[in-house]
Amino acid sequence: GEEGDSESEAALTQARDALRAEWTQTNELNKASKGTMGFEAWWSMADGNSKKALLQSARDLMRQRLLEHQPDAAVALDVLCPEIGDSKLDRLVRGNALVALIKLRINQIDAVRKHDIHFVKENLAQQNLDGKIQGVDAVEVLCDNRQLLMMTFLCDVLILCRHMGNFPKMLSEE
Repeated sequence: GEEGDSESEAALTQARDALRAEWTQTNELNKASKGTMGFEAWWSMADGNSKKALLQSARDLMRQRLLEHQPDAAVALDVLCPEIGDSKLDRLVRGNALVALIKLRINQIDAVRKHDIHFVKENLAQQNLDGKIQGVDAVEVLCDNRQLLMMTFLCDVLILCRHMGNFPKMLSEE
């Protein structure tokens, strides 16, 4: 199981680094623009429908990519990450829940892992978690997958927002 461990470890580190890089970049933009640009500026000004549309787009993009490369993970997405399912997205749209989630996933690695392991045990108990997946405890594997999916989703949200970030500004200046 050592090989599988280091492989998923590397994937998680890569996902976290990508998320951290996006977050740092948008924060620096926010500071440099005195709070008028960057993700947090957009997020605080956007209405609920725009926010939800952004989150749905990020999720659908991720699902599309997964279907192409890891169909199993695409199926697992709804089970492993219910908070980005349509019924729960509204919670992330409200207040600073999403920003808090991004900061947690970047900074509170151990606490998040404990939470994710607890989540997997609570919610996926029916999935025969005593077994092994490729030699690694099923709980650990599912936890890794959940972490990877969540960080990828959050990173996609930031990237999408960055790409569209220029549009509202251009429109308003005309």
